[in-house]
Amino acid sequence: MPLREDTRAQLLDSATRLFASRGFYGASLANIAEALGLTKQALLHHFGRKEKLYAEVLSRISNRMLEQIDAARAQYDSPQDQLLAAMQSVYAISEQSPHETRIIVRELLDSERRTEQVHSWYLQPFLDSLVDITRVIAGKQTLTKTDALTKIYPLLGAMSYFIVSDVVLEQMYGQANYRRMRRRYPDQIQQQVYGLLNSLGSGSASAE
Repeated sequence: MPLREDTRAQLLDSATRLFASRGFYGASLANIAEALGLTKQALLHHFGRKEKLYAEVLSRISNRMLEQIDAARAQYDSPQDQLLAAMQSVYAISEQSPHETRIIVRELLDSERRTEQVHSWYLQPFLDSLVDITRVIAGKQTLTKTDALTKIYPLLGAMSYFIVSDVVLEQMYGQANYRRMRRRYPDQIQQQVYGLLNSLGSGSASAE
């Protein structure tokens, strides 16, 4: 009997938190089954191998991020505004679900050990969408996909690094200071995007 959609979503939420905490290699099937409240046999029945469950977790994260980019494209005509809105929205959902960002960071590290077994790079469509917007801003004839990725990737990296450093930063500088950093970080994202736009010679996004 297939799982109800809401039940499946709850199980994927639990699996996401476990993979974020332990990584792909640190989370065994027995660990996952226990965290999901299933027997190992039930887990295999509903999700198959651990690789399949992990792939479904990654796919869901990528799709959520793609939805933010699609929403930004639908809301704004200007690609400059699209890029700014997309980056701000991606940060907002990443801040709300930091365990998903931890999985992304872990995936960048862990996948090196299994690159030959990886058949689908689930985060690539998300990156490609941001690259496409960046190339439209600069003019596709003047900016290659590689150059666009080189420009956009550091912004995503800085954002992810900030999110996964939450516990350490709070311990280092205290809760009050960390909360101030979190309040101000969206402004930092805006300034970083403006810097990228200026490097493309396109000026800043329009003020809201």
